[in-house]
Amino acid sequence: METKSFIQQVVKHVIDNHENQLLNTWVVWPNKRAGLFFLNSLKTQLKQASFSPKILTIQEFAIDLSGLRLMDNLEQNMEFYEVYKSTVPNDDEPESFDQFTSWASMLLHDFDEIDSNLSNPKEVFGYLKNIKDIDHWSKQLNQPNPLKDSYLKRWDNFWRYYERFSQQLILKKQGYRGLIYREATSKVQDFLFKNPEVQIIFAGFNAFTKAEEKIVFDILEAERGIALWDVDSYFIHHESSEIGQFFRRLQNLPYYKTHPFLWECDYFQKSKKIQSVAVSKNIGQVKYVGNLLQQSFKTYANEGQTAIILADENLLEPLLSAIPESITTANITMGLPLKNLGVAQLFKHIFKIHTNLSNSTSSVKEFYYKDVFSICDLLNGILHLEAVKSLQEQITNNNLIFLTPKSIFDHIESIGDKEVLRLIFSNWPEKEILGNFGKIIQLIKGKLLQNKDANVLKIEYLFHFHEIFNKLESYQARYPFLNDIKTLNRIFTELINTQKLSFSGEPLEGLQIMGLLESRNLDFDRVIMLGVNEGYLPTKPNHRTLLPQEVRLAFELPTYKESDAIFAYHFYRLVSRSSDLIFIYNTDTDSFGAGEMSRFLLQLKLDSPHQIQEIKVDNTAPIAQNSLKSITKTQGVIELLKQRAQTGFSPTTLTNYILNPLKFYEQFILKVYEEKQVEENVELRTLGDIVHHSLEAFYKPYENKYLSIAILDEMHQNIEQVVRKYFEINFQGGNFSHGKNLIVFYVAQKFVEQLIKIDRKLLENGHQVKILFTERTLTANLDLPHFDFPILLKGTVDRIDEVDGQIRIVDYKTGKVEPANLEIIEWDCLREDFKYSKAFQVLFYAYLLEKSNDVNLPFEAGILSFKNITAGFMPFAVKDKMGKGAIKVHKIDAIVLKSFESLLTSLLQEIFDPAMPITEKLLP
Repeated sequence: METKSFIQQVVKHVIDNHENQLLNTWVVWPNKRAGLFFLNSLKTQLKQASFSPKILTIQEFAIDLSGLRLMDNLEQNMEFYEVYKSTVPNDDEPESFDQFTSWASMLLHDFDEIDSNLSNPKEVFGYLKNIKDIDHWSKQLNQPNPLKDSYLKRWDNFWRYYERFSQQLILKKQGYRGLIYREATSKVQDFLFKNPEVQIIFAGFNAFTKAEEKIVFDILEAERGIALWDVDSYFIHHESSEIGQFFRRLQNLPYYKTHPFLWECDYFQKSKKIQSVAVSKNIGQVKYVGNLLQQSFKTYANEGQTAIILADENLLEPLLSAIPESITTANITMGLPLKNLGVAQLFKHIFKIHTNLSNSTSSVKEFYYKDVFSICDLLNGILHLEAVKSLQEQITNNNLIFLTPKSIFDHIESIGDKEVLRLIFSNWPEKEILGNFGKIIQLIKGKLLQNKDANVLKIEYLFHFHEIFNKLESYQARYPFLNDIKTLNRIFTELINTQKLSFSGEPLEGLQIMGLLESRNLDFDRVIMLGVNEGYLPTKPNHRTLLPQEVRLAFELPTYKESDAIFAYHFYRLVSRSSDLIFIYNTDTDSFGAGEMSRFLLQLKLDSPHQIQEIKVDNTAPIAQNSLKSITKTQGVIELLKQRAQTGFSPTTLTNYILNPLKFYEQFILKVYEEKQVEENVELRTLGDIVHHSLEAFYKPYENKYLSIAILDEMHQNIEQVVRKYFEINFQGGNFSHGKNLIVFYVAQKFVEQLIKIDRKLLENGHQVKILFTERTLTANLDLPHFDFPILLKGTVDRIDEVDGQIRIVDYKTGKVEPANLEIIEWDCLREDFKYSKAFQVLFYAYLLEKSNDVNLPFEAGILSFKNITAGFMPFAVKDKMGKGAIKVHKIDAIVLKSFESLLTSLLQEIFDPAMPITEKLLP
């Protein structure tokens, strides 16, 4: 016989017992979704047209009973703040609303739980006060502390807050959830008296607060209703099961001594196919599901009998992207968090920049360039405005770190479509904050409506934010304390963090996608659950409370154990009611949950009668050598290389080829450069330019002259002035008066000073130093055999000098270089190992210098590394062996240059050889 779902069982019960009194039958469910499925099933089973029973959730039923309107969280906070202010003595200053909500939100949560569980609030807060008093006394030993006394005074007032707040809400016929339930418990008998024909069915509950339990059992004991439970006998009769604990307690209530307990099912021990799938990373989980749906489309797309359950609701968006196109019908019950939308992030960043302006103590109001860029990027994701692109280019090209509203307006003044940017970056008086957000929405909407069909979703998103800002404006009209941007920002953030954008669709058809709690009372043949990790299933304990554990235990208020039991019930109910289950968890130890499977899944493996197939998915793909990019040298590529030969090859160009031929091709042939960025902190390249230009300024006037101590001392006196000049030129728009840039400013001075001191020491020790050239640009043409075009070689030498008659090529490096980087045994290492790129560079300069006929051989070529200044001048050397005792030859003569020319020729022939593709090199 076919197994009936729980909802089908409830439908049968209603038809068998209430078919002729449906109008007076109320069916109360834990949530709306179960009621919708029940109503659909009931319609198909009724043999004739009939009135529908009243279907509502337990919360809706409590609201009906209480006669109170349910307030949202924000409204509760604002009403509570009014009560709080009324309790503050006239000579005290009340906290701001922003300060108040930091603790009041937790206290409201505690109010809710105290009322939901019918605890005595005066006793709870009195007990809490006593604990705090004892704790304070033991720590302070009667030492006065005004700050802590004020802190304790707040705890003393909790009962007073509760009493006034609850009284005020009841007078206004409104309430928070717990207060509504407390009031509802006192209205049950009145309801039954006024509705004598009504019979109430409570269906599918697995846990009650004390208020819910009182409401339900007052009705049951009055013989005006029935409860239909959904629990497997396996869990009731296993005393150790936390799932059966709630139901075992119910069965011992007096009511069930004289009434049957409906129903216990026996599905858990039936044969099932269960798989446990271990996958690395969240993206691996959704890809696995996507592949599963693609491969088994007919199985998993069958008439709503498959559910994808997300224990981790953050997986919703990536999951939607992974669902194959063959799945044409799906119902998503979870909703998309508003905080994840680009529009939400845009408004958050607008709040941020104006909050920063409001907090600024500077007389000049400025926006930080990264904030401006973030807003431009987010705005560009919604609209494509010429003014946005133009503003970003202006900031980058002028290296602007801070921008005033006026400077932004000046940059976009001549550009169209600038109204949105002008409004966003103008000065906002506090009274115009919410109105300006409304104007921004209208401006963006106006642009989107120009292509309405392509922007349907974006317009829908804007509508939701239009409603949020309208709501904030209505609250601001009622509560004058909502008058500063910091408070409005906090409220807006809370709203977008808690609200979701619902998906439209047919809820009864296709693939069902939902969170675990949305699966309550629903049955599916096949279940795929993602995020089955500890920390998500069950969720981590909620610490939004001011009540310590000892208070909760003393007054039987819920703890994390009750929450865990609820999650356990829903997990095992899915197992019980389904025949094919796949549980997927993330093995990534860097994520929340630390790669640990849920304890529920572990219990299922260890304690249940089911065999579970364990699957481990390896979704890591090693980089294969044959996957490296390779570019064939077509005639077009050869022509580009020839063009480069005409403009010239520098040592940097060729060492980049040695490092990675593909990077050489992209950067120096195709001229694909990294996007220019605003330089907020001085980069190494800029530091190098500053030092080189400063040294050129000092030494250029003394070309072809001998240095003297007097000359060097004069240079030393002007270091700060010269370095500052080139800092301002090379770090345009940057601030180096403080922070990291000030440190770099001092570093640049130190580097310049180090060279001047080295030269001075040479003179003090009796050496002669003559500056021949500074920043000398050298060129030479190289003719290759079998090539009908010359190749231009070019380079700029930092310094060519003569020390005691010995000519030296000196290349400055602001990075660290070791002597080993300049010493070779075999010549091939220069073109095979990038480690020797500095040796290649100085030999390249030596080759060009010899071709220029400016000096005679032999000479030396080496590097002065400012980060290894104690090594002094490090010359190129050819040595006979590795290690100690090696004989090193530093002189560069005709033999050395001939060997280098041979290597250089071979390298260039490789670059221009049509038969050799340009192949990416796998970097270590």
